[in-house]
Amino acid sequence: MRAFCAGIERQPDLAGAYYDLGHLLLQLGQADLAVAAFAAARGLKPDLPDIDASLTRALRVRGGLSPEELARRAAANPDLCDRVGRLPAIAVAADKTPVQASEQGGGAEPVP
Repeated sequence: MRAFCAGIERQPDLAGAYYDLGHLLLQLGQADLAVAAFAAARGLKPDLPDIDASLTRALRVRGGLSPEELARRAAANPDLCDRVGRLPAIAVAADKTPVQASEQGGGAEPVP
């Protein structure tokens, strides 16, 4: 993961790298960071294939977790959360990704 983040730091405008990072983060149970990674990818390249489906999937996973569980997962991997959270496009996307109240339902979409 460190090497992956280092690569993104060297070339922060590669949407595909954020997309891949989002999928990796979902596999690691880091739904909040996955949402930010997919949002960053979409911000860099809105027409990236499968980006909307991937972002929606991450929002659904995140919506199914309690705030306590999200905090527990983040606390279990503080170095990962810190490293990924410092990536500029992730930090920007995390601040711009509020979601509608229907997040726990089937149609979670980022609020424009």
